[in-house]
Amino acid sequence: MKYKIIRRSNSNLLEIELKFGETVLADKNTLVYMTPNIRVETKALRMSNLNSTAGLVSEDIFIDVYFSEDKNEVLCLAPPYPGDIEYHELKNDTLYIQKDSFLSAGGDIEIDTEVGKVRTVFSKEGIFLLKLNGFGNVFLSGFGSIIKKELKNEKIIVGAGHLAAFTGELRFNVKRISGFRTTFQSYEGVVVELYGNGTVYIQSRNIHSFIELLSPFFLKF
Repeated sequence: MKYKIIRRSNSNLLEIELKFGETVLADKNTLVYMTPNIRVETKALRMSNLNSTAGLVSEDIFIDVYFSEDKNEVLCLAPPYPGDIEYHELKNDTLYIQKDSFLSAGGDIEIDTEVGKVRTVFSKEGIFLLKLNGFGNVFLSGFGSIIKKELKNEKIIVGAGHLAAFTGELRFNVKRISGFRTTFQSYEGVVVELYGNGTVYIQSRNIHSFIELLSPFFLKF
């Protein structure tokens, strides 16, 4: 699988060239264009876990599965919001991705019971992570810019709405910092502590804070 990230300020595109038989998984509503010999199916993933405050929590996540039925087919994807696209290679290891930052994945990667597995992590604050394992190519989307941090036996604290992804070698803890005014949309005061050796991807903008900023305007209509 070959790929090209087409960078246009904060309106980036991901163009993937597929060989016959190759498969790509993508977040819903991210298709920009594709060549004719690509077949697409939409799969619903039922995510369930026991949340300490809300009991059994379930949510459907929809992904599109693209199958190349000829050689040299082209698929173009874009995030639903303006921002960066970042590449990460899985080498028989693990990557945790915040649900809204997953754009696409291809290769021998566990992500669905049809083509692997999906696992979720719910903190009691409701932070929702996908866990990807295996070999292959993963593409992250970030609201705004994506910053890559390499931790070497270090610790970093990231606002929950700014965390895009992190590698599985890192240990993490989700907590609430006292003193912040907390709202459901913004995750304000909720942070993720990460420590150890590994990579962290941080997005410069917080989609939940952005929605909260716009909400008074929506109420006027």
